[in-house]
Amino acid sequence: PTGIREREAELQAALDAPLKPPPPAALILDAVILPLCLQKQVPLLLRMGTRRGLNPPLGLAGDGVGSAGLDALATLCFTQPKMKFLATVLCAHDQHEIAVLASRFRNLHLWGCWWYSHIPSVIASTTALRLELLGPNFSFLASSA
Repeated sequence: PTGIREREAELQAALDAPLKPPPPAALILDAVILPLCLQKQVPLLLRMGTRRGLNPPLGLAGDGVGSAGLDALATLCFTQPKMKFLATVLCAHDQHEIAVLASRFRNLHLWGCWWYSHIPSVIASTTALRLELLGPNFSFLASSA
């Protein structure tokens, strides 16, 4: 019985303790996600450029478009040459930069247009840009529906 009480006290102390902050996203990516993808031989799919909480009263519907920060993607492609990345960006002004990145890194494959970039004018300009820079080496359209 004393063992049970001691264990209950330990559990209660753990519940009462302040929460530790979660590990940084980069640590999770480097220590868990990338090794798992390599082990299972599956690519990592990235959708970049979402600006979360642009209009908080709308809740999940309040997200918007932001810069994709493609320096991080370039670093990933360079430092992980055996890893395959499938990527798309949300913002039209990021389309040229990511297409140039895909022309420089064989482990980066571009796919489709999603969410706010899945409108005819953006699809047409993005597809034309990718065809000029990448030839047929991208996926024209992919659905996450």
